[in-house]
Amino acid sequence: MTTDILKTYLRRLTNLSTRNRSLLLTSLPAEQFLDWQELDFIDNRSSFELLKELISQKKSFKLCPMLDSRSEKVNEISKRLRKIARTERFIEEERGSEDLYVAYPFVRGKLTDGTVIHAPLAFFPVTLNATETSDAGQGTYWQLQRRDEPASLNRSFLLAYGHFNQVKISEELLEKSLDELSRDSLTFRTELYELLKENSLEINFNQELFQGKLQYFDAQSKPDLELLEHNGELKLYPEAILGIFPQAGSYLGPDYESLINLASESLVPERSEERRVGKECL
Repeated sequence: MTTDILKTYLRRLTNLSTRNRSLLLTSLPAEQFLDWQELDFIDNRSSFELLKELISQKKSFKLCPMLDSRSEKVNEISKRLRKIARTERFIEEERGSEDLYVAYPFVRGKLTDGTVIHAPLAFFPVTLNATETSDAGQGTYWQLQRRDEPASLNRSFLLAYGHFNQVKISEELLEKSLDELSRDSLTFRTELYELLKENSLEINFNQELFQGKLQYFDAQSKPDLELLEHNGELKLYPEAILGIFPQAGSYLGPDYESLINLASESLVPERSEERRVGKECL
């Protein structure tokens, strides 16, 4: 079975209803989500400066101390991060999937059929760890590490956009690695805008996104969004969330991903042999 067929089956597992939190996020349960803006100057750095570390593809960086006797806010955020880390580990052990991401920016509005959306546009794959800092007297910190997979567009959103807006979404866009874009945060956002424009995705990419700062996640219920938003209008917001975003709507997802990896690996020697034979023929 080819990788293309396996990828098609994997995408058919995607839940395109508003029960999918990758399409409609209405609240931030403490066990699974943290508003990235909560990290603003928690360790003498703005939340956007921390986000720039992700965009620059830095392998790991500190988020906040695990304990600070002088700051209740630090301790509360550390407690939230501990809950998220536990949920991350539990899901990996139970399902074999790694589902922790930083989601940024967010799309809000309605598709042309009236389906409400408040969803990430892009996912940065990460994991949480506790680490001892080398700085004297600094203690233990929560560290965020990039997983060994590229940042990508939210495939659930792209598939929902294509299905409900009756627009063809290219295979290239679904598989696009955002690590191919610039590591400079401003250029990254510009290239992201160009990518959407080239692929005819009608999303309001406004000046708020280019101001170099974030805003708190605006949690809205589905009924409220249905009243506030208009059909076919989608707008990007400078919101970012650290959280659990399962990428498959079924326990079969990790199995399909393993089969895709095996199929890809098995094609490597065949392609090498084809190239060798081709050169001999020449």
